[in-house]
Amino acid sequence: MKRYFRLLVVAGLAITLLVAAHRSPVAAQGGLDPVAQPSFGMTILRDAFAPDPHVVRLMSGGIVDVRGTMAGTCAGDPQGFAAVAPDYRVKYAGVSEGFLRFFFAADGDTTLVIQSPNRGWFCNDDAAGGQNPILTFEQPLRGWYNVWVGSYNREEAIVGELFVTRQDVPPDQLAQQGGGVETQNPPLPAGSLDPGAVPGYGIVDLAAGFLPDPFTVQMASGGSVDVRTTLAALCQGQAAGFVAGAPDFRVLYTAGGAARLRFFFVGQGDTTLVVSGPDGRWTCNDDFGGGQDPLLDYGTPAGGIYNVWVGSYNQGETVNGALYVTELDQTPANYADGGAGNAPGVPVVISGLEVAAPETNYGTANLAAGFLPDPHQVRLTSGGSVDVAANLGTVCQGDARGYAASAPDYRVNYTAGSAAWLRFFFSGEGDTTIIVHGPDGRWYCDDDSGGGQNPMLTLTVPLSGQYDVWAGSFAPGDFVNGVLVVTEQNLSPADIIR
Repeated sequence: MKRYFRLLVVAGLAITLLVAAHRSPVAAQGGLDPVAQPSFGMTILRDAFAPDPHVVRLMSGGIVDVRGTMAGTCAGDPQGFAAVAPDYRVKYAGVSEGFLRFFFAADGDTTLVIQSPNRGWFCNDDAAGGQNPILTFEQPLRGWYNVWVGSYNREEAIVGELFVTRQDVPPDQLAQQGGGVETQNPPLPAGSLDPGAVPGYGIVDLAAGFLPDPFTVQMASGGSVDVRTTLAALCQGQAAGFVAGAPDFRVLYTAGGAARLRFFFVGQGDTTLVVSGPDGRWTCNDDFGGGQDPLLDYGTPAGGIYNVWVGSYNQGETVNGALYVTELDQTPANYADGGAGNAPGVPVVISGLEVAAPETNYGTANLAAGFLPDPHQVRLTSGGSVDVAANLGTVCQGDARGYAASAPDYRVNYTAGSAAWLRFFFSGEGDTTIIVHGPDGRWYCDDDSGGGQNPMLTLTVPLSGQYDVWAGSFAPGDFVNGVLVVTEQNLSPADIIR
């Protein structure tokens, strides 16, 4: 008879609690890459998701020695050999009550590694009974969970099922149910489009019935990848134009009975559209309705991840405009007279905050790991007209509060190295908040974690790339003078002399 154990993980309540919860927040050395495209797909799970358990059939193993690379970093028992890229990625968008559990069931000796939304690492071997691993996150954080299934023995590959559940049922009983959904990865055209790459203009989480509708993002079309050459055999529709390798935008969509989910682009030039949907299929369009603007329509849309590329029909050409995401029966013709993104009441920036702004309010810094002087400081004034909670409440990891300017207050172009974290905080004489858009396309928010009324965000395993930073004021119409600090040290607002 199998013995049943439960390994509990206290995930914490905010990003800045990570250091207190885990003594060693350093990056795993030697291979695990949480930014890489998952080998067996991704999903979004909300409260009372169905079916529960969510089940994915996959294969364990890889070249990364988990014990050698994760010792001292991973909470739990790091064992086995795993792939460089995650095997699966789960976005949890439910409540923090209860737990979220992951386990793997197979006829073989396997292990489990998970990176949680606050960038903490967790490992297990055999706690589910027999040779099966399990990890349970009590009061689970909202956000992305990257999952690796390892093989205990080097060069061994074991086929089995990854279970994600909120049921308090022993794993051996759930495993007997089997079934689940076997994910379907989009086929990748040779040497070109990468659905797992960081989107150039951001990510948004939309649920059926979202408001405002349409959701609109300003961007520029074009790139070096020839769509006709690379997608002619894969894409449903008119494969044309030239796009970037990484998606321009990513929509995390929760289905709910909408009749359609529609994507179109309006610009002053000849553009095309490519979307990889949650069903693993590629769709393309050029010149919807006889004009030069493209449109793609998903009837009875499935929930999941939609990666979007906007192409230029002519090589080397860039067309400025706006991408529209809507459940309404609208087309580019509805916006032809007002230009891209100029319809009344329609936001023309990502969630009200303009990630793609060519200029910031207080400048830009180019920093590399180990930068000096550390801390890097810039004096600025918080506040603006954008309601952060209203616009980022369902998107931001952390506490989305306050009012901020549309354009970023500051931009940091960061080159990663061996630093354990990159920390942003604001120190001022007033109640302030902070918002950061990272190079991974994710939003991070905080209010008051820096002590008193000061905000602080600590991003562990920092990525190279562009960090856009906003300092918000908690109250509308309030403007607080202070200092924005960027540091790799264990500093807080109390350490700064204003």
